[in-house]
Amino acid sequence: MALSKIIDLGGPRRLHVHENNEIIITDICSKKCVFFTGPRWKRFVGMMADIDEHVQLVSAGVGTQYMQPIGGTLFVSVNKTFPTVDIRCWYSKTSIGLSLKPTAVGIALTYPN
Repeated sequence: MALSKIIDLGGPRRLHVHENNEIIITDICSKKCVFFTGPRWKRFVGMMADIDEHVQLVSAGVGTQYMQPIGGTLFVSVNKTFPTVDIRCWYSKTSIGLSLKPTAVGIALTYPN
């Protein structure tokens, strides 16, 4: 059994760090979660400055669109429409072309406006 460390992110959100370097962010109320492998977590942490910059822009009322792949079908996004940092799996509708569509798999992290 892998040991894990649980970190309270405030509110109903918890970050679970497993012994095998897998990371899971969970919202205990909605049961939504997002799973990171070690390399995806490293990529996500490396994006934190850019994510924070776009959150600040949205909080100031500036329209911005930030969407970056973390790995596989997992993307992180920030936009003015939804005041969240959204970490979600996306899929491509091949019959329509290369347009990406969000799935229900993921989590939206709110931030104070």
